[in-house]
Amino acid sequence: AGEVLVEIPEAAGADVYVFGGPTLRQAVQRYNLFSGGGPLPPRWGLGFWYRGQSDYSQSNVLSLAAEFREQRMPCDVLGLEPHWQSHSYSCSYVWGPRFPAPDEMLRELASLHFRLNLWEHAFVHPSSPIYAALTPFSGDYEVWGGIVPDFLQPEARDIFAGFHEREHVALGVSGYKADECDNSDFTGNWSFPEISRFPSGADGEQMHSLFGLRYQDALTQPFEKRGQRTYGLVRSSGALAAPYPYALYSDLYDHRQFVHGIAQASFSGLLWTPEVRDSANPVELIRRLESTVFSPLAIINAWYLRSPPWKQVNREENNAGRFAAGWEKTEAQCREILELRMKFIPWLQAAFVRYHRDGLPPFRALVMDFPDDAQARMVDDEYIMGDGLLVAPIIVGDNSDSGRERARTVAPDDPDGTATRSVYLPPGEWNDFWTGEPHHGQQEIEVRVPLERIPLFVRSGTVLPLAQPTLDTDDLRSWDLTIQVYGDGHRAATLYEDDGAAVPSLPAVTFSWNAGKRVGAVSRAGGKGGGAYEVVAWKQMGATE
Repeated sequence: AGEVLVEIPEAAGADVYVFGGPTLRQAVQRYNLFSGGGPLPPRWGLGFWYRGQSDYSQSNVLSLAAEFREQRMPCDVLGLEPHWQSHSYSCSYVWGPRFPAPDEMLRELASLHFRLNLWEHAFVHPSSPIYAALTPFSGDYEVWGGIVPDFLQPEARDIFAGFHEREHVALGVSGYKADECDNSDFTGNWSFPEISRFPSGADGEQMHSLFGLRYQDALTQPFEKRGQRTYGLVRSSGALAAPYPYALYSDLYDHRQFVHGIAQASFSGLLWTPEVRDSANPVELIRRLESTVFSPLAIINAWYLRSPPWKQVNREENNAGRFAAGWEKTEAQCREILELRMKFIPWLQAAFVRYHRDGLPPFRALVMDFPDDAQARMVDDEYIMGDGLLVAPIIVGDNSDSGRERARTVAPDDPDGTATRSVYLPPGEWNDFWTGEPHHGQQEIEVRVPLERIPLFVRSGTVLPLAQPTLDTDDLRSWDLTIQVYGDGHRAATLYEDDGAAVPSLPAVTFSWNAGKRVGAVSRAGGKGGGAYEVVAWKQMGATE
């Protein structure tokens, strides 16, 4: 029993929707389905993303793409930060002099199997070709010298989306990073004030609560028109946002809060990425990277670094071209972590299908799966990914403000990066992902974790399909699977063969294990999709002959 107080001081009336069910999990699913169900990101969106320095040029981008392929660093999406435009604060949305031939660049990137994501915000500079057309559909205050479109009006969305479709998406741009739409009170008062007025009748306070979602509407419209799927980043979302193919990110940077956000976003139909930005040393870089590869959108945002951070984490040294001694070892460690993300793409994509169809978040707090376990309710530094994988990141940085100190920083006597932490295992039986070692649930265990590993535990009985790690999701070898079986393997796994269409057919493929005969089986429903999963090997984890 409890009480919820809803205060609405300035409104003629309001509709209140209450979503319930026998469990919290079912209530969340009903809310997400009421919203429209979760998004279906394209397979490339679930790969690894990298955003380069904000003043990169066309040649810089192409050089980086070539380097990633030569060094065999997995990557599906490259992102451009503000200065790809002729004016960025406010925005022109016009390719600037650093990018003299964007169509040629996009064709070359496509030949290397890269997608391109563009940074922008929604405040329109007078130099923009859509400034005059948008002015009648904009608010009465400017931000950074640019007008604020009233995206509550379809006319504003159509003008904005039409230009983006013609000038970006038609060339091959795959998505957007929608920045500065959150009116954050942590980074100063820079946005339009609450006394603003908009042609739709909304004031500034109302617009701030809706701006992120309506901005996503405008940016998604070009892809819907062309029958394409997209995936992107946004800094503000809101109620009923489950169907939007955007992950939230933040300019703040506390690692504990970032890990906390992955789990907590699951209660509200939102996706959250703990993107990797600043790191004090290579150990912190790797631990942060381990967190983001087990999140809805795996990304390094190196907007202020000339070269990738595995070469040098120090900003001044990196931009001066002075790389850290032994950086090649750090690069190799990062490569292994990125390959781990690529292995889990089939598992993650299946979790998004379930989000779309059943409303079950692909990343969620432990309490959502174990509502009767009192201790699971208190865990905020672990989460479930998909159907039965428990992720417990090693948290780096200052944890002194946290009420729970279970996730600890790297011990000072472990310069190699080995760390320890306590992991709470919910009810049931669990196996260590790496070794297959079994553990009883409803207990905390102490684990010692070398730098190249992240604590992962698999619910006993799980059949876990892992892909061949490839440089990109276009590679047909990414459909080749090694099936890892934990315990007796009674929990069959179902994957979906995404054909890449706007409304994918998603034929189902189920992988099951016969413990008595120690043999696996594959069954299909609905034919084959754009790619076809093939089993390379079955592997019993922790089994002894």
